[in-house]
Amino acid sequence: MNNKTTIVIAICAAAALASLSLYRFTKTQTASEQKIREPVNLTTADLETLKLIGNGLRSLNNEDAGARAALAKSGQRAMESFLKGWNPIGRTPQDLKALFGEPKEETPDFLLYSFDNGSYAWLYQFEIHNGEVAGLSRPKSE
Repeated sequence: MNNKTTIVIAICAAAALASLSLYRFTKTQTASEQKIREPVNLTTADLETLKLIGNGLRSLNNEDAGARAALAKSGQRAMESFLKGWNPIGRTPQDLKALFGEPKEETPDFLLYSFDNGSYAWLYQFEIHNGEVAGLSRPKSE
């Protein structure tokens, strides 16, 4: 083998090694940074349900006690209906906020949503572990 052949072989080997390293880095980066998640495909009925949920979560903004109670109860019923067809487990807090708005209370461990009529509240506490919803509890009214 002469010098030119050795140089060509060395360049080809270096290029192959660089390509393989780049491919492995891209595959590793993609696997660790992108988590495949089920999309939120909302129907028109889901959007209407989310409106009811949002109105119920903001029920205390209404000064009329009767209207406040009706909004809270219809929002709570809509939440129950929505959760029958949509599983929050594995979702992020950002996913929940995008659907339901800002929670009544938020810590690193949970998001709390409340349908409050002024004298009673239906609570939904989404438990967060490692940045994802790990559970849902419905504590008694505060």
